[in-house]
Amino acid sequence: MKIKALTTALCLTIAASASAYEVVEVDGGNLAGTITTKAAASSSEIEVTKDQQEEGKDPASMPAAELSNTDCRYIPHVQGMMIGQQLVIKNEDPILHNTHTYDASEKTVFNLALPIQGQTIKKRMKKPGLVNAKCDAGHTWMNGYVWVNENPYYATTDADGKFEITDIPEGDYTMVVWHEKFGSSEHDVSIDAGATATFS
Repeated sequence: MKIKALTTALCLTIAASASAYEVVEVDGGNLAGTITTKAAASSSEIEVTKDQQEEGKDPASMPAAELSNTDCRYIPHVQGMMIGQQLVIKNEDPILHNTHTYDASEKTVFNLALPIQGQTIKKRMKKPGLVNAKCDAGHTWMNGYVWVNENPYYATTDADGKFEITDIPEGDYTMVVWHEKFGSSEHDVSIDAGATATFS
């Protein structure tokens, strides 16, 4: 099974098979650690997920997903969310933004004009995978990433590179760490019930 992670922000995630995810009671463990890069960056956020996980904790425990156009940047720069969740897209600036998102094959996922400050649009994410957000309103430097997961086993690192994923069913997994500049890498992790596995 695999866990994935992304960065500049870093994102870690545990991916799933094609089967529908089922909520069950979990007597599992946690995965925590710190991931850093040699590249200078003010923030390194990681998203972690677990592959082939078809059942586990209730995804209602996961935070809402929000992509804000703020000061001509996407905030947060990298984040994870679960398939079927709504992504809330906001314009906090007094100018036009156009949030245009692409999947890994560079096909458009959605393309939304947000001309009004304070405007909010919600889009339900229906397909798993990495989504890249850009702005077509002349702000070519704006860039953000959303990793859409098939289960709730993911996390994003904080400014110090720290992350934690809780209530993972006991078992062996492959954690995939992704960084927008360095790509992805895979790491084997074992989760024991009632314990916290560490990764660095």
